[in-house]
Amino acid sequence: PDGSELFPAVASRAALVLVRDPRDVACSAARHYDLDLDGAVAMLCQRDAAGPGFPSALMSRQPMGSWSEHLDSWLRQAAFPVATFRYEDLLAEPVAMFHRALTFAGLAVSEDQVSRAVEVTTFERLQTRERDAGFTERSLVARTPFFRSGRAGGWRDELSADQVARIERSHGTLMAEFGYLSHDGGDAARAYALRSLVTPSSGSTSFAATDDDRRRPVLRRDTVLTKDPLIASTWMSDDLVLATSTGRLVSLDHMGAVVWQRMASATNLGVLVEALCAEFGIEDDTCLSDITPMIERLLANGAVTAE
Repeated sequence: PDGSELFPAVASRAALVLVRDPRDVACSAARHYDLDLDGAVAMLCQRDAAGPGFPSALMSRQPMGSWSEHLDSWLRQAAFPVATFRYEDLLAEPVAMFHRALTFAGLAVSEDQVSRAVEVTTFERLQTRERDAGFTERSLVARTPFFRSGRAGGWRDELSADQVARIERSHGTLMAEFGYLSHDGGDAARAYALRSLVTPSSGSTSFAATDDDRRRPVLRRDTVLTKDPLIASTWMSDDLVLATSTGRLVSLDHMGAVVWQRMASATNLGVLVEALCAEFGIEDDTCLSDITPMIERLLANGAVTAE
């Protein structure tokens, strides 16, 4: 009520934001809040929505916003680093994604530690624990367990065509951005959710080691550059920010972004230079000179490898 920040920057090292297909969220929210599906869909599409005070109605209501408002508020904030993870990717590759999250948060953990943590918190084990001892985050009005299904795509068996259409009309922009409206079931729908946002105001290098003094290979025109297949990217102002599979962040200016977007998964440097020269009408040597520092930076940070 007094306008103070819910997450003050002085007490916030970073934020990990979990994103889930809003159609599945509607099905889950219906059980959690004991609503019918129409009510759950309406809640997700309601602007400036707020959650009721729990466990007492006298407690402050929590601002949530619609699904898009809530997610967009995290994507736009610039006070500290933010990374987003898709629920669906955590289901598909829990160890790899959890490791990325911890790396982004600046926590040094081994792969074995991550694997063991994932093993003891599988959905089936959490269901068993809830049956045996309850679960404190279960809503007081819920009639079903908190750990009910946990699968991705269950909305197809529950939502009507009108309910799906309403969600997609309200949230289509961000749903498409996160791969939820891919019509071919291809890479967009399976894209990794990590969108590590580097912001000028964060003033932190803990999460963005974008320069490295490691020895770099000599670049020749016949050098083959191969992209990290797990790269995720997002635009921040005029820069394209890449997040590598090791959690390293690389910020590219306009020229760097142009080069990155024109690189295939495996690209011969000479062929890339020729394509850029033809597209922008610049001299071969000038083009090579201009893009070499950017290529070296990508190599140093693990975004590409060279052979």
